[in-house]
Amino acid sequence: MPATSPSRAGEDSAGETNQAQLDAQCELARAIKLAPERARYIDECVAKKHKQDRSVCERFYADHGAQSGNRAPLYYDLPECPHAFDARRNAP
Repeated sequence: MPATSPSRAGEDSAGETNQAQLDAQCELARAIKLAPERARYIDECVAKKHKQDRSVCERFYADHGAQSGNRAPLYYDLPECPHAFDARRNAP
């Protein structure tokens, strides 16, 4: 006998879908915010010849905005992100 009833399983699936959509909206908002910033860092890296060539600069800054060491990830304070966090926290 399954641990959840079929109706409950349907709710979980819908809730997971909604959570996935909220998470995707958050990550899209972050990507939009990070893209010009990342491009600026790459352009500066190329112009100042910090690395061998553009491809090396692109690889170096590919994870810009992600959590790294003790540095927190950037832009999880955008309006779309707290909605996703709240939904995850309030999920049954």
